Amino acid sequence: MLAVMVKCLCSKTKFLVKIIPIFSLTALKLFDYLKLSMSMLEGCGATIFALLCDNNRINQRCYNAMFEPIDKSKPWIVKHPCQPDSILFLLYDPVHILKNIRNNWLNEKTKTMFFFDDDGNLLEASWYPLISLYNHEKSLFSSNSKLTMASISPSKLERQKVALALQIFCDQTVAALRSSSIADGDSFTTADFISKIVSFWKLLNCKSVFESKRRNDPDRAVLDFSEAGQEAFEVLRKWSESEILPCRNKGRVREKTMSHDTSNAIVWTCKALIDLANYLLTPGSTYSHEYVRLGFYQQDDLERYFAHFRRSAGCNYFITTKEVFATFSLDKARLMLDVCEEDDFFEASSFHSCDLCREGDGKLSESQFNLLTELPEHLEGIATDDIQNLFYMSGYVAFKHDNLRGSGDDFESLDCSSFLQEMDRGKLSYPCEELFILIKLAFLFFTKTDEKLCRKKLIRILLEFPSFFFLDIFMCEKACSRIANIFFKRFSSNIGQEVYLSCKKSQSATLAKLSSKSSK
Repeated sequence: MLAVMVKCLCSKTKFLVKIIPIFSLTALKLFDYLKLSMSMLEGCGATIFALLCDNNRINQRCYNAMFEPIDKSKPWIVKHPCQPDSILFLLYDPVHILKNIRNNWLNEKTKTMFFFDDDGNLLEASWYPLISLYNHEKSLFSSNSKLTMASISPSKLERQKVALALQIFCDQTVAALRSSSIADGDSFTTADFISKIVSFWKLLNCKSVFESKRRNDPDRAVLDFSEAGQEAFEVLRKWSESEILPCRNKGRVREKTMSHDTSNAIVWTCKALIDLANYLLTPGSTYSHEYVRLGFYQQDDLERYFAHFRRSAGCNYFITTKEVFATFSLDKARLMLDVCEEDDFFEASSFHSCDLCREGDGKLSESQFNLLTELPEHLEGIATDDIQNLFYMSGYVAFKHDNLRGSGDDFESLDCSSFLQEMDRGKLSYPCEELFILIKLAFLFFTKTDEKLCRKKLIRILLEFPSFFFLDIFMCEKACSRIANIFFKRFSSNIGQEVYLSCKKSQSATLAKLSSKSSK
């Protein structure tokens, strides 16, 4: 199906204009469908000023052959097919570009990509440090990165998932590559490459003028006339002139570079976004803006609409037109129920209660008591990477609770804060020494206990830790709840990975081969 969606520039309104079942599509047919949709919208009083699509070959041909450019040196600015006096900006979807960068890197025969550092030196980023990091961390209870089996060795269908690409291109992966106990020269170079992609993605994904301050991250900037906005323009200029990733010429054998289509889409989109932003920021223009949010120019809303169709069809990726019509009918029925004045038939309660909660009336069992008495003996045996992750976890809890904060001077003699320092942008907190000890003891208890636990029962046990271990610290129920949530989330992730690996034996074999190459 060919879907055409409208996103309103000055509001949050977005809706599907057409969903057309198709067997085959050409650039000419696509242009006719787009022209028909635009003329219908223009007849309703709308003004179309930009088109956005992925860099599929048919979309590329439609952009290059069907539209008439105003200036041949800028093929992304074309004459409006319905209103010749107006201009139209042609863009490629940044989300698909991000996935293409990951796929190009993974498909390259040596699993290596060229890139330029800040001084203009040509460096090589390898995929193998990511594999080594994943294999190292999967044996640990707590991992610093977000790497999973699916992100390291994705199937053909999984390569279309943005979330898996963002597990590679994220700050946690960069920090883990630099602070891991197995880090080497290739790890640092790969971390530098991923860091550049992450900064680029944060700029393209910025959806609010307040996002930079709220996340304390200068990379999440809007385009305007401020100093931060001009720096964002400079980042786009570097990518548009291939000062980050070397541009590959068409016809040559691809070796440690992006494909021609991906290189062209990156350069095209960056230059188009620069011209579009300047057009919108021009004082007195029809669409005069104070700032431009690049996160608006994405296909996320269209993908989210189709995700709704797929989930409604039983979480099936390959949906049919019949299932789409069935989903539409269900949506109409839900809308009728929402506006119905009758009371709800069911009452839901968020109160959690199970046999584990009521077991022992909140007191420690004999086995739990014996385990707690043995925990201090195992504090020195916690792995280095687990120590770093637990320290970062302690800093998160301390950030949420003022009375649990400490000073970095208390941990100068311990090599446990490197991951926190990598992630810190100036607002992360250091925990007090007693909180760090408590979380290490909680980690040992959670990983060594043989008894079943629920979240409420673990919280009750954690509340007993200060008095049991003579720690001069006050732990409220909310702080213990945060600790329990983190442990159970990691436990669930581990179980999910085990189930995933058992269902993906061929994929495990592929990763084993790649791992043997990385170890060599």
